[in-house]
Amino acid sequence: MGVLSLYLAAGHKKQQNEISFLKRVAEVLALGVSRIQAEKKLQFLAYHNDLTKLPNRLLLLDRLRQLILLGKRQVFYSAIIYINFDRFSKINDLFGNSVGDALLIEIAQRFNCIVRHEDTLAHLGEDQFAILMTHIKANHNQAMHDIQTLIHRLQLIIADDFQIGGHELMITFCVGIVVNDACKNPDNLLRQAKTAMYQA
Repeated sequence: MGVLSLYLAAGHKKQQNEISFLKRVAEVLALGVSRIQAEKKLQFLAYHNDLTKLPNRLLLLDRLRQLILLGKRQVFYSAIIYINFDRFSKINDLFGNSVGDALLIEIAQRFNCIVRHEDTLAHLGEDQFAILMTHIKANHNQAMHDIQTLIHRLQLIIADDFQIGGHELMITFCVGIVVNDACKNPDNLLRQAKTAMYQA
């Protein structure tokens, strides 16, 4: 939204060509603004999940790649926590996709409340999420404690039932964890975390 004004000298009577010119300028400016907004939306959707608005796999891998490069110069632990919700497909089958989508949005909102600002919560598709924990303690035992603390908080925040579309839903999840303290391939790390989740 915006305002485009034409200032005229006192006593000047507006001419039709002046009004037409002003309208044409407004149309051109509006077209430019719409194009910029469309480009921003496309760029956002390229790196974010359309449903939850969380970072997607591409953005997660990019941040992981940057973290690996930073790890060559600094000593710290990082971790990928891969999350998959149990029997989510049954919720879609019983109550419909709209209920399943609303559930995913609320899960994303709950998780966002407890994930640290410096970490990345990503929605990888359907009922699969991942958390990239960065710059955890340099000490191994302390790093493991921080990871366990986050997972415990995730369990607690999911333990409360979800009220979606008049339905009371309860859901649980499995996690796979990969701790990274050395330079590795981002895709391999995410794949290892997913494999660990399926083993769990």
